[in-house]
Parts: sequence; C-alpha cells; structure tokens
Amino acid sequence: MNATATAWKATTQPRRAQSSRPELSVVTQSAPRVGGRHTVTAIVASVTLLLATILGITSYTSHLAMAAKPLHTELSVLQEQNQALTEELNKRSSAAWLGERAKELGMVPYADYGYVNLEKNEITGGTAAH
Repeated sequence: MNATATAWKATTQPRRAQSSRPELSVVTQSAPRVGGRHTVTAIVASVTLLLATILGITSYTSHLAMAAKPLHTELSVLQEQNQALTEELNKRSSAAWLGERAKELGMVPYADYGYVNLEKNEITGGTAAH
C-alpha cells in the first residue's frame, strides 16, 4: 500500500461527532397494555350496533316492499280499466256508432239542404224528413 491509500483509509473511519439525536438503548420489557378489555368491548359494541342498523334498514325496506305490493296490484287493475274505458270511448266516438245510435233515437240523415225564408214563411229547396 502506498501513502495515498493509507490516507484514504484514515479519512473513512467513522467519526464520533456530537449529534442532536439521543442515544439508542435496548428495551428489555414491553410497554404496558392500554385498555385491553375496554377496547375489545367498544369494538364488539360498535360491530353489534352496525349490524343492528343494517338489519333495521333491511327490515324497513322489506316492510315498504310488502306495503307497496297491493298498490302495484291496484295500479294494474286501474290501468286495465282505463284501457277498457278508452276503447269504449273510441268505439262510441266513431261515425258508424253515432249514426246507428241516431237511427235508434228516430233521427234520419239529411237528404238535401233546404232554406227557411222567414219573411215569406216558406221552405225553399231540400226535402222534408220522414
């Protein structure tokens, strides 16, 4: 080895400088337990409360679904009745049905237009209904 290598080794030796960090030491015993039973009890109570809340929400949702079932049935019946009444209205609004109903009531279709002259007290044009 030469002088340069020896100097290099001398500079790589760890230096013991004053540091602001505290010295590390070996701990021989563990830290005392903090709140073992109380922590477990709180966790169990929290999980129980959470499960009870979920059960309550599920139960309420089921209750609403059961209450809505008769309403859905009533809605279908009313929709069917509405459709039947709409078909009846369309049938009764047709010209053929109105014509037959008018004949049943004694009405006759017009044959020709006529005019009433009130000054002369006469009907001109058209034919009389029978």
